Amino acid sequence: MGILTWRFVVSKDHPLASQAEPLSNQQLMAYPAICLEDTSRILPKRATWLLDNQRRLTVPNWHSAIQCFRSGLGIGAMPSHMAEPFLASGELVEKELIEPPAKSPCCIAWRTDKENPAINWILDYLGDAETAYREWLE
Repeated sequence: MGILTWRFVVSKDHPLASQAEPLSNQQLMAYPAICLEDTSRILPKRATWLLDNQRRLTVPNWHSAIQCFRSGLGIGAMPSHMAEPFLASGELVEKELIEPPAKSPCCIAWRTDKENPAINWILDYLGDAETAYREWLE
């Protein structure tokens, strides 16, 4: 679909919100990372931002992740387009990291060995790759 850019965010009330930047990995390790469950069944599962041996809070979707970020339950990276309204309202604070989250490809994968009306509807709804990027990721 395109390339996702990420913003590293914490709750406005989180202890890291008032820390001087850029933040080091050592500072970040003290807090759990909010992670979404990768639904891949065959391909290797991926994590966008997680430090080695860091505690994690795994949630099923972005709605749950946003609630966890807003409540200060953890820290992590959020797609830029999703973070913007929460940064603008002051609910979340963006923090600069010594090692910032990398941009990543946004992909949709599906099985092609079986006809699936629901998948066909979703693909038609999203449009071609350019339309999907423009309407869903920008």
